[in-house]
Amino acid sequence: MGFQKNTFNTLRKSLQTTSVLSATSKLCFEQPAASFLVCSLIFIEYNSKK
Repeated sequence: MGFQKNTFNTLRKSLQTTSVLSATSKLCFEQPAASFLVCSLIFIEYNSKK
């Protein structure tokens, strides 16, 4: 019984780590895209005002 409990806890921990990693990578992938869009919008606005 103790062995099964340990295995379950290890699995749960690795799952939590994986979800944290995927959430972090998702943020990292989404943020540059968002900032790139904002930068290009500002650039277009700046150029059209000239």
